[in-house]
Amino acid sequence: MALGVGRFESVSILGFNSPEWLLSNNGAIAAGGFAAGIYTTNEPPACKYIVDHCKARVIVVEGQKQLDKILAIRAELPKLAAIVVYGGEFNKSANDGVGPGTAKVYGWDDFLVLGDNTSDADLQARMDDQKPGHCCTLIYASGTTGNPKAVMISHDNVTWTTQVNLDHTPELTAGPLRVVSYLPLSHIAAQIVDIHSPMGGLLMGLPAEVHFARPDALKGTLKQTLIDAKPTVFFAVPRVWEKFAEAMQAVGKKTTGLKKRMSTWAKGLGSQMHAAAQVGSTRSNPVFGFIARVLLKKPKAALGLDECRVFLSGAAPITMDTLNYFGSLTINIVEVYGMSENTGPQTCGKPSYFISGTCGTTLPGVEIKIDHDPSRDKPGEGEVCFRGRHVMMGYMHNADKTEETVDADGWLHSGDVGKVDPTTNLLGITGRIKELIITAGGENIAPVPIEDRLKSLLPGISNVMMIGDKQVQLVPGDAATGTGPGHRRRVHRRVVRQLHGGQRGVHHRVAGEEGPGVAEDHPDRDRHVQQRSHQQRAKDPEVHHPGLRLFRPGQRAHQHAKAQEKRGDGKVQIRHRRHVLRKVKSRHRRHVLIRRERERDDLRHIRT
Repeated sequence: MALGVGRFESVSILGFNSPEWLLSNNGAIAAGGFAAGIYTTNEPPACKYIVDHCKARVIVVEGQKQLDKILAIRAELPKLAAIVVYGGEFNKSANDGVGPGTAKVYGWDDFLVLGDNTSDADLQARMDDQKPGHCCTLIYASGTTGNPKAVMISHDNVTWTTQVNLDHTPELTAGPLRVVSYLPLSHIAAQIVDIHSPMGGLLMGLPAEVHFARPDALKGTLKQTLIDAKPTVFFAVPRVWEKFAEAMQAVGKKTTGLKKRMSTWAKGLGSQMHAAAQVGSTRSNPVFGFIARVLLKKPKAALGLDECRVFLSGAAPITMDTLNYFGSLTINIVEVYGMSENTGPQTCGKPSYFISGTCGTTLPGVEIKIDHDPSRDKPGEGEVCFRGRHVMMGYMHNADKTEETVDADGWLHSGDVGKVDPTTNLLGITGRIKELIITAGGENIAPVPIEDRLKSLLPGISNVMMIGDKQVQLVPGDAATGTGPGHRRRVHRRVVRQLHGGQRGVHHRVAGEEGPGVAEDHPDRDRHVQQRSHQQRAKDPEVHHPGLRLFRPGQRAHQHAKAQEKRGDGKVQIRHRRHVLRKVKSRHRRHVLIRRERERDDLRHIRT
């Protein structure tokens, strides 16, 4: 207020999570204005757009690095009155030659002293003048193209959503509320979890703590912060959960002997308990589950999550492999679904009511609608729409986009395609409307399920993007470079054979080395490709790595035959792998037939 922030004016914040970030946010709201967070990765032009768009009077920045971004654009921001720096020393020469009309730089301590000249009565008057429908926060949501849109969140949006979210999940308030703040507070999800929920817990009489992580949290220090803080609620994006899983699995591979056997046994029982805990499960908890829980306390403590009651994932889809892995450790991750435009959560899984892979049930007092379009959606699916007190006021200075997103009946259109299970009321997200691929034949194809399937078949690949809009096939390419559809289908067949051989690696030749081909429209093309694949394996051992052979039992028989030949026993001659299979025991033969059937199913899936 001493720096000239008036009612309905903005304070921008550019920095990593810290007490100063929280105080600046709440101070802007108390002064009758609203806060607008800026991501620390933004470059000066992006910072300029946000500061100029929200007409910020004050910007709070962290350290010299972020200060330099604002100093580079200070002359282009006539509305900006002051720049406040926290988190260390800064170059005092920033104020040299600064005249009227140019923002002056203040250190954090100097900034706090300015408040001594503002009376408590003036501050109280500002607070009393606020209404539930007034804006208190701006969330700049990035679009697919163009500049980000400023989502206006009202006082009522924040307070009401926080309260119903706490009511929806009783485990949140079943004891002290401790959170670790490390995800960007410029995002509404982090604000709900790290700022508003702890304040809501205090109003309910619960002890509440916010522990701020170090700026390099996502580079490795988050784990130590969790161990020190011991949060009772932990919210993470899928990539954070995946990195935790990768680190723990790497440690597990080094474990041997009795410790390894006990760990495997305990995780097996943990998986049973995870399955039994899900809605509609016919599984029962194992008899010795209590022993497994004791053994599995150690890995939970190693993550600092031994006192955590609620494990949350949101902001992006999380893989079933990750959910099942943590489930085997008795860490039942539940998903949250929503967007900035509805103040964060729309649905949320509960530890006592969830199914892995779904996004939970709707919060109390909100509505959900599946807007089905027969020309676009599968039966039972449609665009997920929301309505309730959590829906935003609109996009600031962008009435046209607001009308596109929120219709005349108050329904917020998410752009996501999903379905609600009528028996459990659990929401499942199946894709995005804008991601639908429309082939040259007019067929609508959702790429996400296919991309997820490929990632499950190819563990060495972390990201998959399907292309094929207005194309005859989903995987277009250039025949001259050997990357066309025919080549890729052949590579896919080899990959599937290797995967079903019991190994997780992938080894294939470089694109363009396919050799003599068969015409795409040849009626026996698939047979020729398969025959050439068998021949190539016999001629060129480098094409298929020995550790990635199709049949592991056959591999052992092949090695045995080679040993006989080396001893001079000419009775056994190996001309082709199928001769090896004749020497395999009957149980191995059955195993091979099952693998072949799985291979054919996967090939049909890839062709589809």
